[in-house]
Amino acid sequence: MNPLAGELDKPVIVHTRDAVDDTLAMIVEAGKQGIRGVLHCFTGPTSLARAALDAGWSLSFAGVITFKKWADDELLRLPPIQRILVESDSPYLAPVPHRGHRNEPAYVALTVERLAAARGVSSGEIAPALVHNAMTFFGLAHPEARA
Repeated sequence: MNPLAGELDKPVIVHTRDAVDDTLAMIVEAGKQGIRGVLHCFTGPTSLARAALDAGWSLSFAGVITFKKWADDELLRLPPIQRILVESDSPYLAPVPHRGHRNEPAYVALTVERLAAARGVSSGEIAPALVHNAMTFFGLAHPEARA
């Protein structure tokens, strides 16, 4: 893991596919260096999710969790709410009912709805926490601090 993220106190964003062992090793090393990060557009496996969470990382979910083939709601319930981000992954992975079309940031609401349903809450209950998480993760001013 490049220590630049640690030196600059910036998070790393990792998209992994078919590289669980390499990603796991990288997360463990990053954790030792105090580097924080997120597994972007995460779809599993649970073992990698647990390792990331143990290292203090977050998980980010995209429109793929709305697809008919999605079958891992347990993964959506695994992380504590403080460690979840949602994303558009625009222009890819548009959520249902826009699947197959260009994704737009406005469609994140559909991903939030699906995440909330899997966790047994309303999107209105979960959305403020998700906004807070994103603002904190990226070091942005919180909306309530700007008022």
